[in-house]
Amino acid sequence: MFRVEIRDLQSDGSLVDLKDILPALPRKATYLLWSILDLEAIGDLGPGRNILDLEETIKNSPFGLQISWHELGTLSKSVFQIMNTTIVGVTSTDKFPRFIRSEIESLSEVIIEMIDSTVWVISTADQEFVRSIQEKFRELNMFTE
Repeated sequence: MFRVEIRDLQSDGSLVDLKDILPALPRKATYLLWSILDLEAIGDLGPGRNILDLEETIKNSPFGLQISWHELGTLSKSVFQIMNTTIVGVTSTDKFPRFIRSEIESLSEVIIEMIDSTVWVISTADQEFVRSIQEKFRELNMFTE
């Protein structure tokens, strides 16, 4: 499994956002099934929708919030800051992991994490994901697990 840490900054000095990460993934990401296993964020989801309610829904679901690629992209544009998150992409619905690290790593094609508002971490065994990220971002640390 490859682990790529992204530390690129935006022009205002803040870390890149999820909305910057998603387009950097290869086209095959659009065909994966997605689940948000953990989320702590600030954002505006629009009328009648509350980020705290979304966080609670995710927290109370054993398999997170299943979400389409399109919905994930829309959500990424509604969030101003993500402090912590774990988002997984899987190939079939019977592979949605619970929030157990060994399950997450063994069942997921790709794992997107924000850790303590300081670093984005993309974990995957797929070299195409790694290459795609390397093409988009410059401030990277890469590890093999």
